[in-house]
Amino acid sequence: MRLPKLTLAIKIPLIYILISAISLIIMNLSWYYFSHTQTNANELLSQGYAAKITIIAIVVFLFTLVLVTVLSIWLILRIIEPIEELQKGFKIISAGNFSKRVSINTGDEIEDLANSFNIMSANLQHAFNNLEYDKSIIAAERNKIAITISHIKDIVIAVDLHKRIVIFNKASERITGFSADEAIGKLITEVFKLYQLDESKKYIEISDDNYCPIPTEPHEGTVFSAVNVKLISSKDKESHVNVEVGQIKEGLTTGLGCILTIHDITQERELEDMKVDFVSMAAHELRTPITALRGYSEILKEEISDKLGPTQKHFLERISNSITNLSNLVDNLLNASRIEKGTLKLDLRINHVEDITKAAIQELQQIAKNKNQSLIWFNPHESFPPVIVDKFRIDE
Repeated sequence: MRLPKLTLAIKIPLIYILISAISLIIMNLSWYYFSHTQTNANELLSQGYAAKITIIAIVVFLFTLVLVTVLSIWLILRIIEPIEELQKGFKIISAGNFSKRVSINTGDEIEDLANSFNIMSANLQHAFNNLEYDKSIIAAERNKIAITISHIKDIVIAVDLHKRIVIFNKASERITGFSADEAIGKLITEVFKLYQLDESKKYIEISDDNYCPIPTEPHEGTVFSAVNVKLISSKDKESHVNVEVGQIKEGLTTGLGCILTIHDITQERELEDMKVDFVSMAAHELRTPITALRGYSEILKEEISDKLGPTQKHFLERISNSITNLSNLVDNLLNASRIEKGTLKLDLRINHVEDITKAAIQELQQIAKNKNQSLIWFNPHESFPPVIVDKFRIDE
């Protein structure tokens, strides 16, 4: 039996009216039957018949009560049954099975609720499928980034908002001596410290608040950059590196503080030092033959200059000039190596620009004459103020 398509607000009162009507009909039919089947009024009033009527009335009343109760229970179960089905559906949905659907055709608010339930479960299943797809895409991207980072030769370290390491690639393991399992979760200062040269050429520690500031508002870009920084790990491994630190604008919401990209220049620095040492050593070694050449050239000038013709004297003068140029070149190489090492010392004193310029011109007069050139000094009308310089370097 299917209930009529009425709302519960109408259906429940109708059920009660129907039950009451059935009860009244049964009672009236019973009374009508017994009152019309008796031919004598005295029989109706007799004591025996009254007792009989009472018993029959009680039986009819009990029958009516049982019938009404059974009908009420049946009708209530018909109403509760779809509600229980909905309840089971919600339990299945809450367990994560979004494919559950319910079929209820009661024509009332429960059917509307069931239709809404089916739409909700369909939307949840669609959203769940999209989330699973997005999750697989994100996982693939994460794995791709992780593999890429692990094979980068530069150090890549990411820290959270408490400066605890959350990303530690293979290059980081090599330069610090810590494995990823050891480093992840530690404070960055517990793994390594950074030192930078100050004006006095001494290494001073860089505070982690300077190179890795914790963002207080969304920010994207570089927050710190430095070259020729010394990195000393807690396992006493020392390296020279270039450091660049950046942040992403989603850092506050994702709990990411800073991303450190560190380029190891230890080998490059060692090669550079080797190059400087080689240049310095070669320059020092070249000084010996140059000194010998200069000495022999001066002896030739003094002893056989009178016996040489103009052309031979010219060649001898060219040899002397070439030796001087070669000696200057060696001195320049030595100075370049000293500059690279930071050991070049300057003899800073008060000097006059005019005096230095005049002296330089006088030294170059002979070279200019040999090239048939004129070198003329024009004395300035106003004297220059004295300056603090290294006269020898300015003269060069």
